[in-house]
Amino acid sequence: MTRAPRPSRRAARPSSEPRGYDEFGRAVVDKLIELGAENAQMRAELRHAREELREARGAALFAIKPGGSGDLKGTESIAWTHNKGTPYVPSPLLYDGRLYFFSGNNNVLTCLDAKTGKPVIDSQRVEDLQGNVYASPVGAGGKVYLVARGGATVVIKASDKLEVLATNQLDEQFDASPAVAGKELFLRGQQHLYCIAEK
Repeated sequence: MTRAPRPSRRAARPSSEPRGYDEFGRAVVDKLIELGAENAQMRAELRHAREELREARGAALFAIKPGGSGDLKGTESIAWTHNKGTPYVPSPLLYDGRLYFFSGNNNVLTCLDAKTGKPVIDSQRVEDLQGNVYASPVGAGGKVYLVARGGATVVIKASDKLEVLATNQLDEQFDASPAVAGKELFLRGQQHLYCIAEK
C-alpha cells in the first residue's frame, strides 16, 4: 500500500448534514415571493413551484426505457420504480446486472435486479461500515467496494446475497468515491491518497 500526502485545503465544512434540494428550493422560492415579483403571472408561477416543491419529499429510483418523450408518469416507459431506502450523497452502482445503493448516507445497503427492480439484498446493514457513507460503491473483479467516512472499507461479493469478503480500516476520513485503475484501488482521504494493490 502506498500513501501520498495531499496538499492541505482550507474549506468550510457544514456542522450538520446538508439540507435536501426540496427544502432548499422551497426556501429560494419563498424568498423570491417575499422580495416581490412585479409581474402577476410570475408571482403565480412561483407559488405553483412552491406547492410542487412542498410535495417533493423523499426519493425514488426509476428505471426508464429509452425512446419516451413528454410526461412519462404512468406510461409503459417506466420499467419499474423503487420508493424506499434510496441514497442521498452516494450514487448507485450498476454492476453485473445489479444496482447497489445505500439508504440516505447510512450503512444500510440494498441491491436490486436491474432488469426487474426486485430486491436481492433488501435494506441490510453493513455492520463494519461505521458512521456515514458519502462514497459511492465501486465494482471490479466480481467484488463491490464500500467505503465509510470513518475509514472502513468493506469488500463484498457481487452476488444476490450480502457476503463480506474482507474489511480494512484506515485512520482517516473518506468522502470521495474509490477509483479503480487496472489492478489498483485508489482511496482519497482528507490528508492522503492511498493506492492498494497486490504485490
